[in-house]
Amino acid sequence: MRIALLALSAVLLAPLAALTQSASPHAVDIPSWFSETFLDLREDSRDAAKEGKRLMVYFGQESCPYCKALMQTNFSQPRIVGKTRRHVIALALNIWGDRPVTGFDGAVMRDKDFARAMGVQFTPTVIEVIRIEAYLRPFHLAGAFAYVSSGAFRNEPSFQRFIKARAERLRQRGQPVDLWK
Repeated sequence: MRIALLALSAVLLAPLAALTQSASPHAVDIPSWFSETFLDLREDSRDAAKEGKRLMVYFGQESCPYCKALMQTNFSQPRIVGKTRRHVIALALNIWGDRPVTGFDGAVMRDKDFARAMGVQFTPTVIEVIRIEAYLRPFHLAGAFAYVSSGAFRNEPSFQRFIKARAERLRQRGQPVDLWK
């Protein structure tokens, strides 16, 4: 009887084990507006340029609380999402992932090897024209995208000075600036 129960349990639980093994290649739930491509970054970059946009590559990992905060807090704000979608094509890579990625130089490697080749050590990391190696609160993340999309990085090499000046301009216009939300 015990053997029959064990066998029946194994048969009933086997599909659950298979479900847990087919996890998403991404560390957290990625917004649906991120592009699903063949991960040929040369092609993705050309496609973005054809649309008048830049390519943004997000690197994340499983169980990363700041990756989750970036996706749930920042990328749930309509203002940030709207601006991001207007100016970039977004891709997501997992720093421990095994999907094939073709780098800008044509070399094909797994996403974890590409992350290593790009020097990614922290998550979340967002690479566009500016490299963001940490979780940024919404004001700063929106500022990073404004820094790139406006071309301000060409004249102001310091992102921190750009953010400070942006906050001052908004305050002068009477707009509230919350650096912590």
